[in-house]
Amino acid sequence: MDITAPRQPEVARPHAGKAGRVSLTVTAERGARIEVAETDEYGTAGRTVAKATATGSAQTVTFTAASGSHTYTVTATDAAGNTSDESDDITIDIDADAPAISGFSVADPDAATATSRVAFASEAGAAYELTVSGRKERITGTVGSDGHVSDAGLVLPNGSYTTRLAVTDEAGNVRRAERSVRVDLDALTPRLSADRARGSDQVRFTVTAPPRSKGRLTVGDAVDRAFTTDGDGLATISTPMADGRYPAPVVTVADPYGRTGRTAGRNLVVDTASPAVKVTSDSDRAAHGDLSLTVTTEEHAKVTVAYGSGAHDGFTSTGHAATVVKALTAGTYRVRVSATDAYGNTTTKQLNVAVDDQLTTAEWLVLLVKVLLVLALLVAAWYVHRRTRPAREARRARRAAEQYERELRAWEQERERLVELAEFAAELGGGEGTGSGWPADWGKRKRGESAWWVIDAEMVERSAGGQDVAVRDSGTLVVTAQRVLFVGRSRREWLFGKLLRVEHSCPDITWMQVANRANVSGVRYRREPEKTRIAVESAIAEAPSGQAPELGAGRGALLARLRQAITAHDRQRPSQPEPPTPTPQTGAVPSVTTNAVP
Repeated sequence: MDITAPRQPEVARPHAGKAGRVSLTVTAERGARIEVAETDEYGTAGRTVAKATATGSAQTVTFTAASGSHTYTVTATDAAGNTSDESDDITIDIDADAPAISGFSVADPDAATATSRVAFASEAGAAYELTVSGRKERITGTVGSDGHVSDAGLVLPNGSYTTRLAVTDEAGNVRRAERSVRVDLDALTPRLSADRARGSDQVRFTVTAPPRSKGRLTVGDAVDRAFTTDGDGLATISTPMADGRYPAPVVTVADPYGRTGRTAGRNLVVDTASPAVKVTSDSDRAAHGDLSLTVTTEEHAKVTVAYGSGAHDGFTSTGHAATVVKALTAGTYRVRVSATDAYGNTTTKQLNVAVDDQLTTAEWLVLLVKVLLVLALLVAAWYVHRRTRPAREARRARRAAEQYERELRAWEQERERLVELAEFAAELGGGEGTGSGWPADWGKRKRGESAWWVIDAEMVERSAGGQDVAVRDSGTLVVTAQRVLFVGRSRREWLFGKLLRVEHSCPDITWMQVANRANVSGVRYRREPEKTRIAVESAIAEAPSGQAPELGAGRGALLARLRQAITAHDRQRPSQPEPPTPTPQTGAVPSVTTNAVP
């Protein structure tokens, strides 16, 4: 009779592929029946998702699953019906869904570049490929972090086409879409711009047309140049041109598909001569604190006047003399005057101007009146201060006493709160817990288990990005010496024996990760947050040691921290203010006591 169970199966290289296909490499006793079962959130094996007969060596077991995080265990059962221990949990994140495609469009071609812009939205990071039926054109790339693609473009000859888009996510799932496009360009309209660097006779013409187009640029009899646009449809032609007026430049192009076009720009003026500038300074106004400059230059020139490294003024010249006045402190200033004409040519003049702070007779009289007024105000303020000093000291003492009473009441209330928390932490788990009963909707009570603390709470999980908190259920939080239990529409428990990590974030949220679940979840306790956190910390600290460093640490550190908070608070007790010192009355006559001589 065979009563020996097969050894625990070994599972390696779990892999999730496209369309939710999962493969596990399993090694089990030859001839045994291999069963793969999916476990629930409490670690209990549920439905069987795959079966196989063991070969005695490593073999691959495959099955399919829906998108999401799944946890599986593997068992082996021999011919006598003996079943092995479950394998270690295998948690796999599965993506069985092809990425969605929205907003897929192929625009009509641009008349300047003959480019039809392609736009669509899909899963960020997914690879895409765009092809044209019956042609070699092919565009590939990756969907950006914002989930949109808008910079792809096709250049096609006139005709009707079917474009095919394929988007593939990291798991290999593919989504396809098609769009029709018609190209019907009678003529191209290339774009043309011209600019010149300051002080240079080089004029740079920029042409935008279909990629690999051949063209010609002419400017009257002065310029006649051939060009070919690059892969982005751009061509740059630089040529020297003497000062003067020129007719509008003309561009003609022909793209690789035989389409032609013509564009004329605007009349050109080439001017490399700097404007004439005349600057004079008013020495009389400079002697009394004003820097006054008269600037003359050509009409429409932009003028800038800078005073050293400080402030500056600007204006547009009318062709006549203009005056700029600036009040400055005494000193010598390096003034820079720049004039820039309409064609970018600049002339700069620099001069040193000495500014003095001499005052006129009227300014001296105004200053004297101001000094007398200030002296009168100071005498009046001194007199009022002397007469009202006792009353001010009495008001100040009364305000200080009222402030002391408010601070003392607040200090006493805070001390009562800290003492209550310390006593609460010391008494946790010392009796029957928070109640003698165990309601049926809490589920089955473990041996020797009692509730230390019960409070309203919410079960929470982190969002996909890990930054936001998502509320999954509302109900009751129960803290015992063996676990943290949440009871709402569904039940969730965090057994201390399987606890891997504890994290307190915000004043009222505790996250807990256990070995039988891949996702981190937790509870939010909006009511009595301090006591609830103390209850959770105390229960974990009193539990047997485990993988989480908080397990088995004992409540000593927690109690010491609460006592230290009371001691630190005691040192912050507000001090009673000193009573005001009596002020002797001016002119008071001391009393004299006369003793009669018998």
